[in-house]
Amino acid sequence: MLKRRILYFICLAVVFGVNIFYVEYQIFILLVLMIAIPLVSWIMYAISDVSLGLSLQVNKNVVQVGNRIKIRIVKKNACNLAFVNGSITIKYMYCHTGDEFMINMPIKQGIRKSAGITDISADYCGNICVGVESIEICDYLGLFGKKKQFAGVTKVYCFSSNGYSLDCLHPCIL
Repeated sequence: MLKRRILYFICLAVVFGVNIFYVEYQIFILLVLMIAIPLVSWIMYAISDVSLGLSLQVNKNVVQVGNRIKIRIVKKNACNLAFVNGSITIKYMYCHTGDEFMINMPIKQGIRKSAGITDISADYCGNICVGVESIEICDYLGLFGKKKQFAGVTKVYCFSSNGYSLDCLHPCIL
C-alpha cells in the first residue's frame, strides 16, 4: 500500500508540473481526475469504516467430534461497500488444551450481507471458542486501509461419539 501511495503522489506531481508548464485543457482534466477519483474512493471508505458492523454466526452450537463447524461472517450495515480488498482473521481455541488457531479469509465483494463463509473441524471434545480477531479493510484503489480489532466470542460445544462428556467442559477465555 505504501508503494502505491508513493507512486500515486509521484504521478500527481508530474501531472501537476506539466499542468503548470503547459496550460492545456486535457492536462487539467487529468489533474482533476487524479484528485477526484481517490477522493471519492476515500469518502466511500470513510463511510464504510464508520458504519462497519460484523456478526459471527455458527450453524450449530453443539457438534460431534469429527464434524465441521460452519462459520459465517455477516455485515450488519448495508453501506459496507468499499471493502473490496479486505480480509477477516478468525481465531478459535480449544478451551481444554488452550490450543489457538487462526484462519484468514478474504472479504466477499459486493453489497451482499455475507462477508465470508468458512468452516473448521471439531477434532476434540469440549468447548471451542470462536471469534473474529481482526479485519483488515482497504478501499477500491488500495490507497487507504486499516486493521480493526473486534471483541466477541461464540462458544461451540463438541461432544464425543458415545454421548455428552461433562468432564471436558472448561471455562473459555479468548
